[in-house]
Amino acid sequence: MTKTDLLHPTLLSAALLGSVSLTFAVTSPRQPVERSDFVEVAVGDVHAVGLAPDGTVWAWGRNDEGQLGDGTRVSRTVPAPVPGLERVEHVIAHQARSIALARDGTVWVWGRNGEDRYGEVLASPTQVTTREGGVSPHVLMAP
Repeated sequence: MTKTDLLHPTLLSAALLGSVSLTFAVTSPRQPVERSDFVEVAVGDVHAVGLAPDGTVWAWGRNDEGQLGDGTRVSRTVPAPVPGLERVEHVIAHQARSIALARDGTVWVWGRNGEDRYGEVLASPTQVTTREGGVSPHVLMAP
């Protein structure tokens, strides 16, 4: 299996169903981090986001539209933490967009934003709510 194979939606879907075990080695200049304990994985067109048991969000894949949430447009083949997101309970990936639903009810979105509803491409997580305090339906439904 190559690193590119890890981005294949069928393989990631199989992992979610428990028929395939994925283990990722995330390296940094300081200390390698093993990450094989995602409780949830969501797959976009060419990227993925994983939710760790501690409520942190990790992302990997293409990043040409900021969908990895690290403030850059640099793609990577291994998971790395999405800065600033903690206490998350669900992750969603759709096309080139990523969404995190936090335990406190806030919703965070980054990547392609769907017809510029929230300004330009969001390379870092941005909280998205309506004036009434609810989540805008466009967050989940926009292309």
